[in-house]
Amino acid sequence: MPAAILLSSLLFSLAHFELVGLLPIFALGALLAWSYEQTGQLMVPILIHALHNGLFLVYSLAVFKISGGIG
Repeated sequence: MPAAILLSSLLFSLAHFELVGLLPIFALGALLAWSYEQTGQLMVPILIHALHNGLFLVYSLAVFKISGGIG
């Protein structure tokens, strides 16, 4: 299964169209695929993905607020 995890992680990272974040998104994709393989439950990687996106949103909003927002 490692080849399937690597391939799906590569496709996951390429689907995000983010060259700068290619490696971190690849790592997230590997974590998501691995978590599914370990548990057999699709909800596990869905929750990990939602948690990641939520934390990234909070971080982005904090940086935006600290930087003074637009203008």
